[in-house]
Amino acid sequence: MSGTIEFGISSEAQLNADIAAIDQGGTAAAANTNYVFLLTADLAINSNITAINLIAGDTLTITGDNVDGNSLSATLDGGGTARGLVVNSGSVTLNNLNLTALSAPGGTGGVPNGGGALYVGAGASVTTTKVSFTGDSARGGTAVGGAVFVAQGGSLTVATSTVAGSGNTAGNAIFIQGNNNIILNSATISGTIGDQIGSGLGSGAGSVTTQGAVTLTAVSQYTGGTTINGTLTLAAPGAAGTGEIAFGAPTGDTLVIGAGDTPANLIGGFVPNPAAGSVASDIIDLQGIGLATGYTLSAANQLTLTGANVPLTLNFDPAVSYAADSFVLRSDGNGGTQIT
Repeated sequence: MSGTIEFGISSEAQLNADIAAIDQGGTAAAANTNYVFLLTADLAINSNITAINLIAGDTLTITGDNVDGNSLSATLDGGGTARGLVVNSGSVTLNNLNLTALSAPGGTGGVPNGGGALYVGAGASVTTTKVSFTGDSARGGTAVGGAVFVAQGGSLTVATSTVAGSGNTAGNAIFIQGNNNIILNSATISGTIGDQIGSGLGSGAGSVTTQGAVTLTAVSQYTGGTTINGTLTLAAPGAAGTGEIAFGAPTGDTLVIGAGDTPANLIGGFVPNPAAGSVASDIIDLQGIGLATGYTLSAANQLTLTGANVPLTLNFDPAVSYAADSFVLRSDGNGGTQIT
């Protein structure tokens, strides 16, 4: 069998039964099949959802199709005790969902575990589109990844979605295991992002790549760095973790820094675009500081702005030579300073 098979789902029991059916060895499992789950009602999740283990080459899309919901979205509500979606293998897309109050047990014996709403296993690839994560948690043991846990080798893209803070204080909203990279595409993350090193659980430095307009609003602990492709807004000190913040290319990407949120991170890839000049080059927008009228650049490429309401320093990559360049300061039109 191959092609697309749709399932209409209106209860927790039906969701679990249909996952079991398409899992490896299930009654509906077949190679090269695209499964679509249409959630036609909000679901109260009273026990852990059956884990997803697809045959290689299969895909699954779980999408809200609830006529009583906002924009057909459907809610999975774990009541603070039931675990959400566990994807161990296969390619899964989540659309138009509210994943709320879902909770995972923490790891034991120093082994990290979590992902109250979503666990992405080593053999899995997951994309979320128009999905909100609220009040999800990891509990007990080594509690990390309150909303999302990405195991080493797993792949996660968070697109046009929001991830709120963890439902507990111990875990990160998103936990990146090992040296994984996650993609944030036009997403808002108001919870923390952490990794192995940031959580004191061993080696591994998780990293983030942004696409479109991405906003980070909480202090994070991931250490592998952030690459900007589009516009990244930092709305808290340390929102980009502790690794390098790197511009993907000098072609108009923007780093927006909220007032009082200047990062201590190294900033890399901030170089001129000789073909297009400063107008089409990368931009750093320092909000709420007034208009800076001058700057000094140290031998270590620390750029200190002067003349603004709040003096501040940015740490540029010391390996880059700015000897033949000048920094252009202009108003951002909203009470801040724009640097190119």
